[in-house]
Amino acid sequence: MNLPAICRNRKNGKRYRAFNLVINCTNAQDGQQMVLYQACSDPAAGPFVRELQEFLAKFDILQEADSEEETDAGGARQ
Repeated sequence: MNLPAICRNRKNGKRYRAFNLVINCTNAQDGQQMVLYQACSDPAAGPFVRELQEFLAKFDILQEADSEEETDAGGARQ
């Protein structure tokens, strides 16, 4: 997952901007990665964090940060 990215919640259909991956400091030694994200429609609400694997299960990635980069015929980034 390349960040930032625009994502859609599979349950409610709302769009969110995922900003960055952060480490859960409650048990930092575990290295649990969390996604920092915020609703596109209501920036005053949030931001929120959700465990990476749970986020990927509950959200569809609509547009990643580097999705506009040009690629060659083989799909490799230039």
